Amino acid sequence: MSGPMLQVGRWIVAMLLFALAAAAWPQEFPSRPIRLIASNSPGTLVDTVARVFAPELSKFIGQSVIVENRQGAFNTIGYEFVAKSPPDGYTVGTAVASELATYPVTIKDLRFDPLRDLSNITGLVESRLVMVTSTAHPWKTFGELVANARANPAKLNYGSSSALTRLLAESVIQGQSLKIVDIPYTGGGPMIQAVLSGQVHMGFVGESTALANPEKMRVLAASGERRKPPFLEIPTFRELGHPQIPGLYVFMVGPVGIPRSFTDKIANAAARALQAPDVKARFAKLSMEVVEESPDSAARRVPDEARAYADIAKKIGMLPQ
Repeated sequence: MSGPMLQVGRWIVAMLLFALAAAAWPQEFPSRPIRLIASNSPGTLVDTVARVFAPELSKFIGQSVIVENRQGAFNTIGYEFVAKSPPDGYTVGTAVASELATYPVTIKDLRFDPLRDLSNITGLVESRLVMVTSTAHPWKTFGELVANARANPAKLNYGSSSALTRLLAESVIQGQSLKIVDIPYTGGGPMIQAVLSGQVHMGFVGESTALANPEKMRVLAASGERRKPPFLEIPTFRELGHPQIPGLYVFMVGPVGIPRSFTDKIANAAARALQAPDVKARFAKLSMEVVEESPDSAARRVPDEARAYADIAKKIGMLPQ
């Protein structure tokens, strides 16, 4: 090879090596928009949280955060999409801990493992769950309901609109050694109407539902570590001996394997976004409280709930369908 050709060959090799090195060198994260997957239809919990939160997150992360709905198959389609996405930080999702925790005992042949294939990036908000009854019924407290149920085995019933609401109700029922009959409904709306009309004797609903029906719906107990307004006179499940009853904890998940520096950047931006006055005010109107907890505590949420639900499912003979 002649001298000029040799020089050209060396130049080409050098440029190729430079290109390969540049491709291998990690870019500053994030360098493009982030997809925030809501595994439910518009207007539902994880979608609402995502849409309230995403615009402010965009400001602090330095890239657009685009909310994308991927619902279906009991919301597993969206979660599976996140779990199987490349672990590069550009596809994350909003999730409800209780929903993920119920999948192992309620859904057969899952195509992903909610306990192993998704990682908790950061907590977002939490909304309380409350046990309610119709004001038409004679009991005014949790203790009075328990006494009535104990005096009338299998005469009282509860409404369930999902595997979660059934497992929550059975957790309390089993803990009190009661016999109360499950009346299943196809959705939350029909179940709520059944509670309001007195057709069922109790049920689990979100705090906002109870606040919207103060004349017909009586709150007997609430989730949470301590009593909070507007239910300061209502005992928590923890006080009543049922610390395993969680609230609706919404957090950000991603596929396992995202570099820690990337998740730290997302979590830090999320923490700043959640403290924005407008964001906090909008969540407060929705009866949601911004989550403040340690990463270790957040990481235990789904596994701890999954173990509790597995125990109850075994006691009542619930099998994955």
